[in-house]
Amino acid sequence: SFDDSDQTCVEGIRKAIEKYPNQKIKFANGGDRNDNTLPLPEKVYCEQNKVKVLWGIGGDNKANSSSWILKKWYQK
Repeated sequence: SFDDSDQTCVEGIRKAIEKYPNQKIKFANGGDRNDNTLPLPEKVYCEQNKVKVLWGIGGDNKANSSSWILKKWYQK
């Protein structure tokens, strides 16, 4: 587990790099995440640490992504 209270996965990515220092780390994103919606701290951290970012994991059209569900709930 990792602390995501800053709404990013930077701490989790850091832990993966630390645990597997000789491996190429890939950070997988699904559904509504893309290069324009990735939180800036994650983007910068991945670039600085040569972490490859993958998009569309689980499909690009996730009707029930957590972001979509929360947005719908918030609008009520």
